[in-house]
Amino acid sequence: MEKVSVEAMMRELVKLELAENCLLDIRSFIESKSEWTIEYFKGLEQDNPDLQQGLVELDELSAYLVRLDIADMCRFNPFLARVLEVYTGTIYEIFLEDGTIRSSIGSGGRYDNAIGRLLKSGQTFSTVGISFGLDVILYAFEQSGGVGKRASKRVL
Repeated sequence: MEKVSVEAMMRELVKLELAENCLLDIRSFIESKSEWTIEYFKGLEQDNPDLQQGLVELDELSAYLVRLDIADMCRFNPFLARVLEVYTGTIYEIFLEDGTIRSSIGSGGRYDNAIGRLLKSGQTFSTVGISFGLDVILYAFEQSGGVGKRASKRVL
């Protein structure tokens, strides 16, 4: 939601001709950022199999983050969306810890169907990828005063 305003999103939803009460519920949810937790979603409709599978996967991911001791550096964002027809699981964005730059410096996720599509086979391959924005990383490096400094060790 950081990249699109609430008003812009609501204009798009109006085009879908959703019922007024549905639009009000969506707006209320979007504006109540305090509810954007995994626990909130666990309290929703229990007979939705997609929601339940997603919650199982989020619990598993959360356990991994705790085990890796990085859970405090990660934030759940239910509005993060990347090429939805490509990604099949967890997606993520990477930001500078100090927040000086709002753009992500990297992103990626799981996309089990991508290779099968390229091969036109329809076969799935367990695949995870990541990309980095060199322009954003260079800008961050420049802002930190790192450009022009020499490495203390010789790099081959």
